[in-house]
Amino acid sequence: MLALLVGARLWAVVAGGRRRGLYYLSGARQVRLLFWPLAGLVASLPFALGVARRVPDLPAPALAGAGVLAVALLSLSVPALVLHARYRRHDAATVVLFDPRNDELEIRRPDRPFVRVRPAEVRAAGYTQPRTSQAFWAAYETLKLDFAPATGQAPLLLTSAVLDLSPVVAWLRAGGVAVAERRRWLAWK
Repeated sequence: MLALLVGARLWAVVAGGRRRGLYYLSGARQVRLLFWPLAGLVASLPFALGVARRVPDLPAPALAGAGVLAVALLSLSVPALVLHARYRRHDAATVVLFDPRNDELEIRRPDRPFVRVRPAEVRAAGYTQPRTSQAFWAAYETLKLDFAPATGQAPLLLTSAVLDLSPVVAWLRAGGVAVAERRRWLAWK
């Protein structure tokens, strides 16, 4: 089973690492984002279930210690799984074409018309990252684009479920857009 998980992880890194310019919610990207949270859940869930089965047999101090440990182990992966579910729901049908060499960023979503982003049309951008880079949810980031009023575009939220946002942020900064960086416990918005 472990060999299968490691093989899936390697495949996801290789398949998801290509620079095609067209990004969507792909299986390889989801495997890359979910590998460590699922590994943590697989490792901690048997312990948590074992503690739940032994509740009547354990003395109070042992039950308290085991319960705290079970909650601590589950808290490593549950936030990443919740974020992934939210990002997946938000970006299930999002397609992004990003080619910084040709100065292109196009976003297609079913809930709004096709959006071609030019740095001159973006008034400000907010880049939200997790506070820690060591947690399982460190790969989950958001980028909110606030367009100039003349464009008539509503603010647009991109998530890291579709593509890595750091090149997009660098492209926006190179185009003269003020990008405000925020660090939060979870990059929820």
